Amino acid sequence: MPSSSRRLAVFALALLFSAVPRAQQAPAQEPRFRGGTNQVRLDVYATKDGVAVTDLTVADFEVLEDNAPQSVSSFEFVKARGVVPDSARVEPNTVAESRERAARPDARLFVLFLDTLHVQIEGSYHAQNPVAALLDRVVGEDDLVGVMTPEITARNIAFSPRTSSVGRMLAANWTWGERGAVNVRDPRDREIEQCYPDIGPTLGLAKPLLERRGEQRLLDSLEDLIRHLEGLREERSFVLLLSEGWLMPEPDHILGAPIKWPNGTRTVPGGPDDLGVTSDGKLTIRSEGGARGFESCERERGLLANQDFAMAFEQLMRRANRANVSFYPIDPRGLVVSDDPIGPGRPAGPVADSMRLGRRQANLRQLAEETDGAVVLNTNLEKALPRLLNDVGSYYLLGYVSTNQKLDGRYRKLTVRVKRPGLELRARPGYLAPSAAEVTAAQTLPKTKSAPTTVGQALSRLPTGRRVAPIYVQATGGA
Repeated sequence: MPSSSRRLAVFALALLFSAVPRAQQAPAQEPRFRGGTNQVRLDVYATKDGVAVTDLTVADFEVLEDNAPQSVSSFEFVKARGVVPDSARVEPNTVAESRERAARPDARLFVLFLDTLHVQIEGSYHAQNPVAALLDRVVGEDDLVGVMTPEITARNIAFSPRTSSVGRMLAANWTWGERGAVNVRDPRDREIEQCYPDIGPTLGLAKPLLERRGEQRLLDSLEDLIRHLEGLREERSFVLLLSEGWLMPEPDHILGAPIKWPNGTRTVPGGPDDLGVTSDGKLTIRSEGGARGFESCERERGLLANQDFAMAFEQLMRRANRANVSFYPIDPRGLVVSDDPIGPGRPAGPVADSMRLGRRQANLRQLAEETDGAVVLNTNLEKALPRLLNDVGSYYLLGYVSTNQKLDGRYRKLTVRVKRPGLELRARPGYLAPSAAEVTAAQTLPKTKSAPTTVGQALSRLPTGRRVAPIYVQATGGA
């Protein structure tokens, strides 16, 4: 991991401990199923001409689940509290309190996701001050904000009400952008470059493989984040995603086709220590270790070439919708005229470069549209403030008992309407009902506080299931 990304990851992990200054044992918690068994909550944002509408009543709303009308049993207008100085923000004292605050419907949850793999260093430099200013203006007194990168897991996000610490982190580690850098590749990236040098029969193989590998890491990280946020709360979560976009390619059979070696003999090195030169000046592998390394590269090449990233991207957006997670992609470069960085690799031609740039930006737009967010492209971040401030403002919290009492674990579509004409409504499109097995497991869990235990004992007790519980580790002094 490059030094700047390592510092970011360490800082994000350190926030976990600074956010809970008094180390206490968190009580055991039951798994949070979406809406309990068949009770559903949903947040609804109502605006007119970009301005929040604050005088609606329960009689103004109509809720349908799978086209079946539902009777709203609880109704509340949640008005977000304004921004206060950092000194007036109160940190949670325990891990349990942090979780409770994240689950409160009157608190908003923000995640600043730094896509280190797909942002150039120029973008990370220009983003530091606008992003810090944006958080200062958006994050209110009751809200929480956390930072994540592809290098850390979502369970290690530390949510805090303080925005100054994030601003200091961005200023101290503004070199976090890795895209196009020469010496910031991880070891596996270097191995792939060595397996497929940009010469001879492997000409042009390394670049698309590394792009696909980076996008796979990004997809895995975002999916981890979505699942984590889904387990924390039912209300909407907001992800400010700093990225220059992705290609999200479909399977490429040419990229995965067998390499045509001269004379049928493989002459590509499998590693720096396995490089040899034949009497006629050709590259060759001179050890069994190199052969094994090359076989590993070939297996990964087959997997990456046949992976349908476009389909995986579609599935990720559907999961974000179901988890009520809205993405706000932000290209920190501002006005963009070309896609490929200047060096170190061979840039694409003008036509191919334009197509790549268009595809990256189209994917950023699609992520925002499909998750009910907004995208910032070809403009500075300050111009995105008005829309974002409107989007994360006050909202209505509706609850109902579903007429569908089946514990089938299936997805149910939600439709929200309002009787007053001319309003724009935003609400999550659906939810996953719990299964009978999940409800039974929840009912059999002990409800007493857990005794102090070791980390190993705690990890050994984790149940398996489709919902991954977040893990928080607190450290205290002493033996």
